[in-house]
Amino acid sequence: AAMHAALTADPAGIGLDLRAALASLPTGSDRLCEVAARLTDQPGPFAGEVALVTGASPSSIALAAVTHLLRGGATVVLVTSSDDEQRIAQYRDLERRYAGPGAELHVIRANLSSFTDIDRLLDWLTSPATQTVGGSTRETKPALWPTLVLPFAAGPAVGSLADAGAQNALTLRLMLLGVQRLVGGLGERLLAAGRSP
Repeated sequence: AAMHAALTADPAGIGLDLRAALASLPTGSDRLCEVAARLTDQPGPFAGEVALVTGASPSSIALAAVTHLLRGGATVVLVTSSDDEQRIAQYRDLERRYAGPGAELHVIRANLSSFTDIDRLLDWLTSPATQTVGGSTRETKPALWPTLVLPFAAGPAVGSLADAGAQNALTLRLMLLGVQRLVGGLGERLLAAGRSP
């Protein structure tokens, strides 16, 4: 019974499919369950890393990178411009299916062509969140200092440079100025906090 509880108790929702399958094995399979449980608890190659990933829309290279990082045990902060129910359901499914031991996925909505949104994102990342109930204050989110930054940014663009119009200017701002603000702002905060970039 203790082995069964150890395999199925998983508050982070990591590895539920494997653990549920192992829990359904006959009672004499305790040794197999023990070995499998140890395998699912091994830290991955990205354990301890905090990855900031932008542009992870469905079928994107960034989303494939998020999958790989989660599988490796990273804490991933995924920045998206769309947080509708369908997109959030896709991200939850991604975490449920691929997150390795210790992995976390935080989904944050931000428009990377808005310097205000970028600054707010950096504030959220580098500051802990607390909640006070009664006279007691507890941390609900630690500061998440990225150790990996994957700034994928793209928007729709058609034609050539000679055809540049308002939409292409927005795309250029998103890809160049927004990414520069994000990476530069993060670097400044890292240095101000005495952390090495």
